[in-house]
Amino acid sequence: MADDPYAALGVSRTATEAELKKAYRKIAKADHPDLTDDKAAHDRFKAASDAGFEAVEFLFPYEHAPEQIGLALAGGELEQALFNLPPGDWAKGERGIAALPGRDDEFRASIDRGASPDDLAEKVAVLGGLFDDAEAALAPDAATEASTFLGAFTILLREGLEALLIVVAMIAFLRKAERGEALRYVERVGIERIAAYEHALLDYATPRLADIAGVRLVGTAEEKASVLSFVLAGHEPLEVGKALNAEGIAVRAGHHCAQPILRRLGLEATVRPSFAFYNTFDEIDVFIDAVRRIAEGAA
Repeated sequence: MADDPYAALGVSRTATEAELKKAYRKIAKADHPDLTDDKAAHDRFKAASDAGFEAVEFLFPYEHAPEQIGLALAGGELEQALFNLPPGDWAKGERGIAALPGRDDEFRASIDRGASPDDLAEKVAVLGGLFDDAEAALAPDAATEASTFLGAFTILLREGLEALLIVVAMIAFLRKAERGEALRYVERVGIERIAAYEHALLDYATPRLADIAGVRLVGTAEEKASVLSFVLAGHEPLEVGKALNAEGIAVRAGHHCAQPILRRLGLEATVRPSFAFYNTFDEIDVFIDAVRRIAEGAA
């Protein structure tokens, strides 16, 4: 079973990401050693670890002693990657109370179930000091051309290496999962044709976006990758990103790991749509129309 994670989860090799997560959580919910004394359940949970999982999400651990959870994780040589704040009354369908009016005190009380403020005070102070140092170092008036270049170069180097590792990992996964058809599809279309098409999408979108009143394009190099970065006067990037998301248009709003350059340009964040070979010119028209409505206050 350890050699086949799909068998460990009881799904086919063509299972989607959602199906994989559902299968894993089903096993965790039914067979987690915190929830049952059945030895077979212990074995099944360990099988998930043996299949290659290094961490687990224990969504709501509050009914179990921390020591008990720690022993369960140690038994499977696992780390806990995530847990949620108390959800409220799960049986009544509640899945979180932080944003529910009138539940403020209950939410604060649920936070108190964790470590005490005194236990965390020293760590908070250290973290606050680090933030102060970082803020001072990144302040626009503290930046020089040399520090901006060095900071941007370091980020580019890190992001480039990360992107390379992701590509290598994806190729390795496709080969190991015997999904060579995806690689053959890309090879059949051709990397050069894909790059040319994506650049054509960029050439189509750039002047149309720039024509919208209030739009400022950030980065317009001729041979740039097929991404646009922009800000819209009178609107925060996060606001624009949320408005586009509401229309089913996926963009990224933030600093994109490029704080030194953005601050050199007098910005803290931008909106960044990315175009790939599965996008169409019609989709770009939808995106442009949506940005125009936001700029005109109609969105």
